[in-house]
Amino acid sequence: MNNIRYYRLLFFLLITCFKSYGQEINWTEVLPGVWKGVVGKPESYNLLTAAGVTPRSEAIRKLSNTSFPFVMADVYGGTVDGKTYLRFPLDSLEQLFGFGLHFQSVHQRGKILRLHVDHYGGVDNGRTHAPTPFYVSSNGYGVFINSARYLDVYAGSAVRKDSKHPPSSKGSQR
Repeated sequence: MNNIRYYRLLFFLLITCFKSYGQEINWTEVLPGVWKGVVGKPESYNLLTAAGVTPRSEAIRKLSNTSFPFVMADVYGGTVDGKTYLRFPLDSLEQLFGFGLHFQSVHQRGKILRLHVDHYGGVDNGRTHAPTPFYVSSNGYGVFINSARYLDVYAGSAVRKDSKHPPSSKGSQR
């Protein structure tokens, strides 16, 4: 009987811990069709500050306005043990392109990528010598992660049981 109470307490603590790390992302539209969300505490050194450039705001303002590409509540962000986690919903046939220079692949959905400077070595193993924390979706939006840290990206490589749009076998082209 004590074991059952112990496991219930442990389960409750685990659920509480996991829920406490997730946070609501406050999205702000910084330019027409350009949205910014912050997860955790931003670092002073990031890719945009390191580049020392500003976007061509006047050109972007001339483009037509567009709505946010997801239901905002479906985008998850959280921090656990100093690591930031992001989860974006994907449609079943949606493909992802980008994350830097890859010599043997274009489609990145279903892959696990380690974004840090590395040599190519003739093996398309998810590493690249030109890592870029930016991807474009076949659904017409792009995501840029403004971090200068090494990033591990699970690009649609797993599906939650409660997913609204599990991947289709037609969408798993590589």
